[in-house]
Amino acid sequence: MTTPPAEFSVRSFRRGDGEALGALWGRVFPDDPPWNAPTAMIENKLKVQPELLLVGELAGTIVGAVMAGFDGVRGWIYHLAILPEHRRRGFATRLVRSAEQGLLSLGCPKVNLQVRSTNQEVVAFYRSVGYQVEERVSMGRRLEEAAALPCRMPNAVEIAVDTYIRMWSERDPAVRATMLEACFAAEGRMVTRSREIRGRGAFADLMTKFLADPQVREIRVISAIDASGTTFRFRSVVERHDGTILENFDAGEIDATGRISLILAFAGPLAGQ
Repeated sequence: MTTPPAEFSVRSFRRGDGEALGALWGRVFPDDPPWNAPTAMIENKLKVQPELLLVGELAGTIVGAVMAGFDGVRGWIYHLAILPEHRRRGFATRLVRSAEQGLLSLGCPKVNLQVRSTNQEVVAFYRSVGYQVEERVSMGRRLEEAAALPCRMPNAVEIAVDTYIRMWSERDPAVRATMLEACFAAEGRMVTRSREIRGRGAFADLMTKFLADPQVREIRVISAIDASGTTFRFRSVVERHDGTILENFDAGEIDATGRISLILAFAGPLAGQ
């Protein structure tokens, strides 16, 4: 990487830059999905921290750009782009450093970014300027799709059952203990065909033994949570690494505090299935 020439400069986006920036992003990211259309991205960014939409100029021509943002917890860098004929001249590094300085000025303690796992050339670039690959699971959801769904606040039964279900897949003991306290009554009971487990302590021991089984891969709910009043029922499966699947049917009731006071657990398919 060579030192950028003096005529390369970085500044915040101006209204008159829209056409040039749109052309730049369209050329560098030709396969971007429709929601990343340059015009929409620019307009949305100008509503939030517009000073962190940066362009790089070379002799008065925009040859690079980057977006950054700070949500109060972490900073993010997006859509770093340099025209192909101007790469490997240090311009991308200048843009990244300028974005970092802008984030620092807002009190940002750390910056994150996302790169497609197949784009190893870009991964190598970010490594070269000090970034590290972190073991995380990246998750997302298009809010346009969510907005089309009916919006309803979950009731106490649904909240307790949702926490209960997620708890069975939680591997962190401390997090699992917090979830157990939130969803299961102190003297709550689980009744199966062969035994009764009473109280949070005994129930916590049961979960610990269950999750210690190396064959357990995943627990999934395969029905809606049927809630009525203080009662509920649902079906789930336990998937094992050996390919076998164990079906379950659970029903129960919550108490006045919104915690599960009784759960009846039936392992295996329902009669007649």
